[in-house]
Order: sequence, then structure tokens, then C-alpha cells
Amino acid sequence: MIKASFSSLLTSKYEDISLSAVLPQITRINPVLLTCGTYYILHNGEKKIMGCGGWTHERPGSSDSIKGEAHLRHFATHPNFIGRGVGRAIFNHCKIMAKQENVRRFMCYATLNAEIFYKSLGFKTEKPINIDLGEGLSLPSLLMTAEI
Repeated sequence: MIKASFSSLLTSKYEDISLSAVLPQITRINPVLLTCGTYYILHNGEKKIMGCGGWTHERPGSSDSIKGEAHLRHFATHPNFIGRGVGRAIFNHCKIMAKQENVRRFMCYATLNAEIFYKSLGFKTEKPINIDLGEGLSLPSLLMTAEI
């Protein structure tokens, strides 16, 4: 699902980089994230996955955490379900669950094309960042934050 989403939706903002080289790195399954208890899958009545996303207390790629802060992780909507409130529904669930754990602020490493989506949820763009993907690859992205 993530591969279908990213390979379709990232093309509009990442013309300057080789998506064929980057996609295997950013669509890789993260078993720790999938089993953390705060990563969610939304499906329709036919069990077709519409979207996914979650949050962790730890920063992506590390075990560092700051009290009251959480990080949105690996949000994606299947291209067949874009514009139907899938991402917003997953975010709202994340927000409810995070507040129960005294999270007051979300951080997000957003792809360039996701900036509009996150701004619609109340996020502010803090600064451009490059996410190191290893093997000499990086992905231009944005650090975004929201008080919840």
C-alpha cells in the first residue's frame, strides 16, 4: 500500500531525484513501527487497505524522545482513496491516542507533496530538511510541527 501511494503521489514534487532509487528505502517495512501499538491501518468494508499511519514517542531512526512530544510516522493513503478523508481519520485517531499519553506536540518529517495535507491539520512548516536514506541517498523533506 505504501509503495502504491508513494510511487504515485511523490512524482509531482520529486522530479529532480530518482524515485526508483529512493522508493525501496522509504517504502521498506519497519517491523518495530508495525508492532509498536500506535501504528494504524484503515480499511473499507471489503478489507481493502485505504491508508495507514501512526506515531511514536521516539524520533524516527533513534531511541531519543522528549516528554510531551511525539512523531508522526509513515502516513500514506492509497491513490484510489485520496481526497476521501482517510489521512485525516487516521490523524484524528493518532491525536486522540497521543493525548491519552500526555503528548502535547506532534513532529513530522513530511515529504514535499504532503505539506498541504499537514497544513490542513494545523501543522506549521519549521524548515526544510534532508532525510539520509543511506547508500548515498537522501530525500528533501520538511520538518513540520503541531500543538495538539
